Amino acid sequence: MERFTSRKFENSRWLLACLAVLTAICCFTSGKVRFNSDMTSLNYWDPQLEETGRILDSQGDPDVKSVLVVSTGTDEAEAFDTYLRTCARLDSLKDAGLVLGRDSASFFLVPPAEREARLARWKAWWTATALAAIIRWQTYTS
Repeated sequence: MERFTSRKFENSRWLLACLAVLTAICCFTSGKVRFNSDMTSLNYWDPQLEETGRILDSQGDPDVKSVLVVSTGTDEAEAFDTYLRTCARLDSLKDAGLVLGRDSASFFLVPPAEREARLARWKAWWTATALAAIIRWQTYTS
């Protein structure tokens, strides 16, 4: 490896000629680069996975699709507020019959203000007396 990296490539006429030809080819073909507007064709689908997808699609309504909705914000509180507004909008669309159903993460997501209040209550409960009682109980049961 050291022998290869210690070579002075700037003195190699063959390497310089190959690089010049390669550069000319790249410059000539660079204008032919196009954007593929069909983004779904860019993914590789394993044939078995593709067949499974076709089977699942054939079992359900072809007009019904699942959509993942992500809520963002500049901080956690803003993202949570966006999430709550999104959930309310999805519920209204469900009530109007435009959305068949939705899943939600709200059962384990706690608003930041509520989480801070719970943490304050938890810290207030763990007084020196409560901690000493736990330590006594642990040494008693050991």
